[in-house]
Amino acid sequence: MLKGARIQRLRGYLRDNKYATITDITALMGISRATAYRDLNELSKSSEFVVTRGGAFCNSFVAGAELPYAEKRQRNHAEKVRIAREACGFVRAGSTIILDTGTTTREMATFIKEMRDLHVVTNDVLIAAELADNQEIDITVTGGAIRKGYYTLRGHFADLFLTQVKVDVVFLSADSVSVEGGCMITNMDELSVKQKMIRAAERAVVLCDHSKIGRKSFSKVCDLPEIDVLITGRELIPALAEELRGVVSEMVLA
Repeated sequence: MLKGARIQRLRGYLRDNKYATITDITALMGISRATAYRDLNELSKSSEFVVTRGGAFCNSFVAGAELPYAEKRQRNHAEKVRIAREACGFVRAGSTIILDTGTTTREMATFIKEMRDLHVVTNDVLIAAELADNQEIDITVTGGAIRKGYYTLRGHFADLFLTQVKVDVVFLSADSVSVEGGCMITNMDELSVKQKMIRAAERAVVLCDHSKIGRKSFSKVCDLPEIDVLITGRELIPALAEELRGVVSEMVLA
């Protein structure tokens, strides 16, 4: 099979199956591993595909327009609950934590509201309301202007507040995570707040469901070595998990 025909067939296979290992490709095409890697390198020139050490996957979604909050919350909901439960294992009695705005961090609030002896700082008014009934938890909101439709506090006063505090752990949300792009978000209005949260914390834990791994968004929050723990779902493609483990200090599959 000529190279052009192989590339076209491989492109179609990845679009249909989302991921292929080198073994899959050599069997499909009847070619050597070296030829398979050369074909993948050709495909990687397009942003539609991402090549890993063990194969390639279709990067058919590059985060652009942000989904409505209700839709974001329902997407991969069961996975987000598992991630949130796992994240709560990093919460210690007597500590001060930041819960960043986000649908997965909001799931954390359902577990944290059963805890005691905590100080929670958040820039999410829904998270603050969720925790408000627990008399054993101190709650501080960052201040700032509310981003309508997303319940997020951001802007000058949120930034100013975060430059004046130190906490034990920040639990951060992201719209995409990749080795090349780091932690990224779609809406740049929240960029400064997230970066200041990381600087205010002794440890940074990023919560991100598997569908966001390997993708790209508009604004970079930080590089992966700047975070201490990445928690994602066990649905993550093994080759992507292997790549991330080489960059992130600690990764947990929930």
